Amino acid sequence: MNAGDLLTNTARSYPDRVAWIWDERTRTYGETNARADAFAHALMEFGLERGDRVGLLMENRPEVAEAMFGCWKAGLAAAPLNARFTPAEVEFHVEDSAPRVLVVGHELAATIGALLDRLPSVEQVIQVGGQTLEGFHDWEHTIEHHAATGPFEAVPVDDDELAWLAYTSGTTGRAKGAMLTHGVLVFEVLGMLADFFPLQLEHVGIHAAPSPTARAMWHWSSSRRGVVRSSCLRTGSMSPSSCAWSSAIA
Repeated sequence: MNAGDLLTNTARSYPDRVAWIWDERTRTYGETNARADAFAHALMEFGLERGDRVGLLMENRPEVAEAMFGCWKAGLAAAPLNARFTPAEVEFHVEDSAPRVLVVGHELAATIGALLDRLPSVEQVIQVGGQTLEGFHDWEHTIEHHAATGPFEAVPVDDDELAWLAYTSGTTGRAKGAMLTHGVLVFEVLGMLADFFPLQLEHVGIHAAPSPTARAMWHWSSSRRGVVRSSCLRTGSMSPSSCAWSSAIA
């Protein structure tokens, strides 16, 4: 099973349920899935092929999930990186993961712009938010441009194909990319929902940890259940007032 279908199936069942609450805005599962499909179409137009990697470098926001699900649907591997990395750490992780496309938040766009000449694998950069830098693609324009193409049928994948290159913290040496396959992701999500994390209709969660960490499994479990409204807080912005607002609106 393609891990991207975790979102596809949920969006078919619950298209109007709220999936994300952030910055006093909301987005439904149907909208999230449509945007993931549009991103998958864009990646195909960029010429990416099954098994290629896409790097993600941004603070917590719904676009992280949209990009990861879009990658999986297209048969590609997502390599999300921590938005708190130093420029040297960014350079190491991008060189090591070798993505052909890099999706970067506006808060880190200048860092990537300065490093781009030293990142030979990166062919395209898509910027999320802010004033798009010269030579970068604008995320919203990319999504809007490909939205009219319609639904994206997930590429059939083998269970052992790479879906998520999850980097360790590197506290005892160089960080290493743990290779999580489509089969592993689907198994972990279903296992969490069945035992460790039995989500119910009325549950609401606040995710404040950086999305590239293992805590992101909560995102995928929430998406599969389809009945949880996920409150997404930006990295480093977990203040009492923001938590209180998220809890109240949810």
